[in-house]
Amino acid sequence: MNDNPNATPEELEAGARQAGGGTAEPITPQTNFPDTVGHVMNTITDEEMDNLFRKAKTAGVTKLLRGKRNDVQAYIETFQSQIEEAINQGYSKEEIKAFILSL
Repeated sequence: MNDNPNATPEELEAGARQAGGGTAEPITPQTNFPDTVGHVMNTITDEEMDNLFRKAKTAGVTKLLRGKRNDVQAYIETFQSQIEEAINQGYSKEEIKAFILSL
């Protein structure tokens, strides 16, 4: 994907088939978006929560009286398309959590 960032998913799959010499095994997602967001929210430390809250404020996602936890969840949910893509590619909840924390 990094070699050809403008390729469509179909083109990437065709390239993978050529490189692998056959058909690509379909990936069955092991989770879904709501479960992944819930996992992240239930497993982050206080320090990680504070860091994500600062990022949410910088991104303009926070709202008065909503509370830190809900602001952080709203911030994480802004990455829905990226999280769903990662889920469809077979990434685990922990791998997705690590990605979110690295943003």
